[in-house]
Amino acid sequence: MNVRSLKEITTELSLLYVEDDKDLRDDTSNLFSHLFSTVETAENGQVALNKLKTNDYDLIITDIDMPLLDGVALTRNIREQDTNQAIIITSAHNESHYLLELIELGIDKFILKPLDIQQLISTLFHVCSNIRNKKLINMYKKELESTNLQLKSSNDKLASVVKALDTKLEKLCTAKASTNKIYLRNEQN
Repeated sequence: MNVRSLKEITTELSLLYVEDDKDLRDDTSNLFSHLFSTVETAENGQVALNKLKTNDYDLIITDIDMPLLDGVALTRNIREQDTNQAIIITSAHNESHYLLELIELGIDKFILKPLDIQQLISTLFHVCSNIRNKKLINMYKKELESTNLQLKSSNDKLASVVKALDTKLEKLCTAKASTNKIYLRNEQN
């Protein structure tokens, strides 16, 4: 997996990166800014929740151990609002006591710090491919629904035209039958 392949997938996606370590947050968000169309940061889970009230993000990457509101509580709050939000958890420790809860909350991936660039690229490629695929499916679904509505409208118009033609044809047949009766009476006389 390479960065170019990853960038093809992430270039139209938005990211919220939640990390309490300022230097790490600045350095990593700078890296992310070369991949994602939009990168916003938050220094803890509470700031992240406030940003989520006014913004939507395709992906959230958050640390676990943070002041005010940790990554587990942040994830729990996010899941209460949106069960489909893509979330990657990072941690400097193998915090296995959190893992079970995070798995039950449906996080997409867990990455240990310090971040290994190849693992990060691979994880982002996997998660962002899923995000892109879901977006494509939703787009195609909306296009199909729109086409379906157009076809229904066309079918309704066609049914109306067919009904009008049937009515005219029925009148013509009735008129022709009447004309034939008159013609036959005239010939008999």
